[in-house]
Amino acid sequence: MSPEHGRSSGRRRPRGVHVRIEGVTFGYGIGRPVLRSVSLDVGPGRSVALVGATRAGKTTLASLVPRSFDPWHGRITFDGPALREIQFASLQAHVALVPQEPFLLPLSVRENIAYGVTGATPEEVAAAARTARAEGFILWRSPRASRPLSANEEPRSRPGRSSACPSLRPP
Repeated sequence: MSPEHGRSSGRRRPRGVHVRIEGVTFGYGIGRPVLRSVSLDVGPGRSVALVGATRAGKTTLASLVPRSFDPWHGRITFDGPALREIQFASLQAHVALVPQEPFLLPLSVRENIAYGVTGATPEEVAAAARTARAEGFILWRSPRASRPLSANEEPRSRPGRSSACPSLRPP
């Protein structure tokens, strides 16, 4: 809504938050930084591809956003507040990281897709499976749906995990 006129401007506000990484330095061993003074600005609704050589720090940088680790120096903000100021449970409810390497939990298809989303309904899990284009193989294997996924089935459930997060559902 336009504050001056009390009506819609006709433009949709992009979904998502403004993520800002400011002068971040981080490493896994004392005195051995993997990232040095990295800065990145990602506006709401924008996507970023991290491209670089093996062991350049792409996964490390991505792991800082859901706060898997805290940077040694610098800060990461979401719409202003620093990650350290945001309650961890709230952050986990709004951020999903789909790792490059397959990661399978020894759980059912439903549990793998809904992992991290407390109280996900069967309808939300089904919608996430459709978004991940995994519904076909899930229906095909439905008699065995309560058993853990195989190594071939698992990669298709990972995007479903992030889609089950309400803030990441497609419009």
